Amino acid sequence: MSASAVLRLQKVGFTVEQVEALADFMDTQAASKADLEREANSIRTDAAETRAEMRAEFTAVRTDAAETRAEMRSEFAAVRAEAAETKAELKAEFAAVRAEAAETKAELKAEFASVRAEAAETKAEMRAEFASVRAEAAETKAELKAEIAGVKTELKTEIAGVKAELKTEIAGVKTELKTEIAGVKTELKAEIAGVKTELRADITSVKTQLERETTRLESAIELAKRDITIKLGGMLVLVTGILLAAIRYLPVGSGPGH
Repeated sequence: MSASAVLRLQKVGFTVEQVEALADFMDTQAASKADLEREANSIRTDAAETRAEMRAEFTAVRTDAAETRAEMRSEFAAVRAEAAETKAELKAEFAAVRAEAAETKAELKAEFASVRAEAAETKAEMRAEFASVRAEAAETKAELKAEIAGVKTELKTEIAGVKAELKTEIAGVKTELKTEIAGVKTELKAEIAGVKTELRADITSVKTQLERETTRLESAIELAKRDITIKLGGMLVLVTGILLAAIRYLPVGSGPGH
């Protein structure tokens, strides 16, 4: 408060104690406003840091999900490579069986030719033997077909099982990620709600303090007005008494015309 303002208040009728109390209150109000601005800046800084932490955690969750997907893809590629290797091995075994069957057939033809050359009387026996050989070859062919069909069925079943397991694992990973993200959201919402509650409580406390200080200042002003009124009344009474005393002591009949 400036010196001219102090002089004006003293001229109006404020005492030195009242002027000092009013000046202290004005200084306190200025300090309270500065504190409020500092608190607001601090709260804004905390909110910015909280947002940065939330973004960093969300980026980490995305990175983990990408790594999990890459691992699942690599595992699925390995399974597909193993299935391809198994298929190649089966093709090689089937080719070997066909080659052996071809060799057997060639040998049978050679033996049949030699048997025909050796003797005509054993032709019936050779035909019977050849018939039996053909039957065995047919049986062998049927057995090979059945084995190949069984291997194909087993491979299909294994591939279907692997696919089902991968789908189940992927669904589990998705569920876990969703649960973790939901938990993070819930925690952040709770923290934000707590910050809001604290801010509201601080603002309410500041408002209450301001209202108290305002009430106290109004009371001080009312007291000052009462003191001024009393002083003015006393001065009026004093002036009136002085005027009445002066009138009494004036000589009777004195006036401007005498």
